[in-house]
Formats: sequence, C-alpha cells, structure tokens
Amino acid sequence: MSNNANHSAYEAASYVANCRSTLALMERSPLVTSEEIDAATSEVTNHLVETSLIYPRAFTALGLNPDMTYHGRKTALQIPPAKPDVSEAVRRFEQHMASLSREARKANWQFRIGEEAVWAVENGWYPFFVTLTVNRERANPFDLWKKTEVWQDWIRALAWVAAEQLGYSWREYKDKLSTRNFVRYFGTLEFGKNQDNPHMHFIVFMREVPPTWKRCPNRNIADPSRRINQRCLEAESLWPWGWCDFRYFRHSQDPWAPLGFVTPAHKETLAAIPIHDPRSAGAYVGKYLNKEDKPWKYRTKNSRGFGLDRLKNHLQSLRLELLHALTWRPLKHSSHLSVTMTHIVPSAVLRSLAKSILFSRQWAEEALDMEMWMQPNSHAYPKMLKSVRAGQKPHRMDSADFYDWVGQHLPAPHGYCDHTLDLAHSTLAFGWSRYRTTPASKISGLRHGYT
Repeated sequence: MSNNANHSAYEAASYVANCRSTLALMERSPLVTSEEIDAATSEVTNHLVETSLIYPRAFTALGLNPDMTYHGRKTALQIPPAKPDVSEAVRRFEQHMASLSREARKANWQFRIGEEAVWAVENGWYPFFVTLTVNRERANPFDLWKKTEVWQDWIRALAWVAAEQLGYSWREYKDKLSTRNFVRYFGTLEFGKNQDNPHMHFIVFMREVPPTWKRCPNRNIADPSRRINQRCLEAESLWPWGWCDFRYFRHSQDPWAPLGFVTPAHKETLAAIPIHDPRSAGAYVGKYLNKEDKPWKYRTKNSRGFGLDRLKNHLQSLRLELLHALTWRPLKHSSHLSVTMTHIVPSAVLRSLAKSILFSRQWAEEALDMEMWMQPNSHAYPKMLKSVRAGQKPHRMDSADFYDWVGQHLPAPHGYCDHTLDLAHSTLAFGWSRYRTTPASKISGLRHGYT
C-alpha cells in the first residue's frame, strides 16, 4: 500500500521534525542515557520505514506526548535553562547574527515578491500596491493588527470581487474555493515616523477585477503633467477600519497598458513615474521589512506559498540526484560564490524548498534516505558560541572567512559532490539568471498609452 493512502508527506515531515527535535533535547537531558537515545532513534527509523508514524514508546516512557510544545518537552526532560552570557564578545556575536538574519529575511521576501509579480504576468493577474491605515476613532491600531480575522475579512472581500467577476456564485465561493484562487498578497507592518501609527503595506494580485477598475484614472487628461492619479478609488471602500490607498502597480509588462492606461506623473515632480521590470515589486515592498525592529512575532502577512510556484514547478521536474544537491550548503565560500553567481534565487529559499520537495518525493516513492533525514543535530550554534568565548571575532571577519568559519561547525552534507552541486544550480540559470533591470519610462503607442 502506498504511503499516500495513510499519511501525507506533510504529516510525515512534521513527524520527522518533531522526532528529531525531541532526540536533540534528549541529548541535553540529565535523565536520558546514550543507550536510550540510540534505542529511540532506532524506533523512529523503524516507524518511518513501516510508514506508520506511531509516536515512539521511548518518548512516552519519558513522560512526553505528541501534543507537547518544545518548551513543554524541555521541562519534562528537566533540561536546565542556559546560563545568560553577558560578555561583550557574545553580545557582539549575537547582534551580528541577528543583523545577518534580518538581511537574509529581507532578501528572501524581495525575491518571493518579485517571483509572484512574474507569475502574475504569466497568468494574467492584476497587480496593486495598497496601504491600509486604521482610524483610531474606530479601533486601536496596535490591537487591530494583531487580530488575524480583520485583515482576512478584507482579503475575503477582495477575493469575492474577483470570484463574482469570474461567474462564481456566493455559495460556490464560500463553500468550496480558497481565497488563494482569486487573490494573492504579501503585507508588512510599518510603524510610522513616531513609532505610534502601525499601518500595513500590501502588494495584491487579483485574478479578475470589475470593468470599472479597468478604467485609467487619468483618462481624458491631455496634459501629461496633470496625470497624477494612481488610485483605484472604488476598491478603497472595501476597507472599513480607516483609510485605504489602493494603487495600480505599473511595470513594463503590466496588464494596465493594453487597457489604455497612460503613464502617471509624479505628484510633486510632475515627471512621468519610472516603469521598471515586474521584479521591482520586491524592492519596493522589501524596503519596509527592516525599517523597524519591533518585537511583534507576526509583522508580515502573506498568502500560502506566495512567490514559490515557479520555483516549485522547476524543482519538481528535476531528478532526485540534482534536487538533493540543491539542499546542500556549499562547503567552501568559493563554491558558494560560484553557485550564487549562477542565478538569483536566495540560498535559504532554495534549500528549504528543495528539502521539502525532496522529502515529499522520497516519501511518495517509499524511498526515504534515513541517513539524511535522521542525521543527528549538529549543535552548530553552541559550538560557535564556544569558539567566540575562546577568542574568535566573527563580526570582524570578511564574508569569505565568516562563511568558512560557520562551515567548520556544520557537518558535511550527506553525499556532497561539488560537480553535482554545480550541475544542479546550473538548471536555475535559464529561469532565474542574474540580470540588471533598467527603467522603461516611455513606451510610445496608443493615444492613451505610455507618454
């Protein structure tokens, strides 16, 4: 019987992740012996081979259960809290790692936003830039943005607009269809100049829009310097909590120009706004990602799988050997530099998605690589901290030395081969080659086209 008849790849991946993290905690617990860890590892492996996904008896014998949080498992295993290290060296290291993490997160989302914009062009969806602000007379913005249902109601309203234009009934839309079939979005919070006015910046792609939304807001304005209207006013009424700025996203391949939209002028300079490649959406929205360092856990909101469809389709077409190679972190900085010059896909996005698809395909084919998926935790971060305490100063290293220094604390990827690594990354060169975007601010044509 196929695995899929009993458990999905998602369920299996969640099972593996939970078991691996529990095994790593067992290594830190004063209650658990190395023999018990080996026995638990063997039991988990057997369950995966048999595709049963039964919660290991070795875990329940320690008082654990599958519904426990990570913190709950730490408590049950009596793992003592880490002693705070207030040394200057450790503080600088942690600040450096946090800075690199923010930069990587921004790069990942810029890529995914740009990817979604390209996907929208290929599939004929309509793009908008939106800013949502809360009227304090109606709600406290700090409270409202923490309520998931508020912005989801707005997304559902947009989705219903698209669904209705495509001929779906309310019952069909409500009972059977996901909003993702009609609207895709990414949003990030910004807190304002005085840090007291949280508002949301969205990029929204709609599968269809009403005919009235397809009318150029600058139609019948002959003077190009007076064509300063960029908003879709009819759409702004869908936000009931305050103010909405719902703008047409213009780029060199947008669907608006064929509908007769003229190039709008900048409100202050009165010059035509620059028209860039669709991927410019990533840079525009991405600039809001690191303006503040707020403690909120969920500063971004996005539709499921946003910006990953094109890359996912490519990875699913690769043979397993090449897909496996894309999960590897290159051993040396020179190899890392070589593959990153091949394409524009951020390494974190690529390795994470490749790993997910590899697991799904191996699970479906009943061919899980147990040595790979059950590889013990490397405890890389504690090792790096130990090195810092011994005198290393990673914040002073150049990028090459820092990359290789981190690699010293990581295990070599299972089955690593530089030739296979290069070959795998070369498959991304066509669809995601490195290039420089140039503005196309003037394209002649129709009377009401670009000017």
